[in-house]
Amino acid sequence: MMRLGLYNESYKIAADSELLVRYLMTGGLSVTYLKEYVVRMRMGGLSTDSAKRKKMWGEDIRVYSSHGLWPTLTKLEKMAWKVPQFVLALLKG
Repeated sequence: MMRLGLYNESYKIAADSELLVRYLMTGGLSVTYLKEYVVRMRMGGLSTDSAKRKKMWGEDIRVYSSHGLWPTLTKLEKMAWKVPQFVLALLKG
């Protein structure tokens, strides 16, 4: 873990996203789809605060740019990926 680094605290909202992108892109980690929930998170926090959306957008774009991704496309893909999660969460109550 130490060779990949810790949270980049220059990100106030997207530090967890940056850590995940860095670990996946440079750490040789792989991703596996699970057909079950591992964690159920409640709404809230900085990333769901409507007043912080502009800052979150900017931090996400900076994360993706710093790792050589197409920032706007990657951000839009991330948003689209979350839609089914919200729908399923609403249906399951």
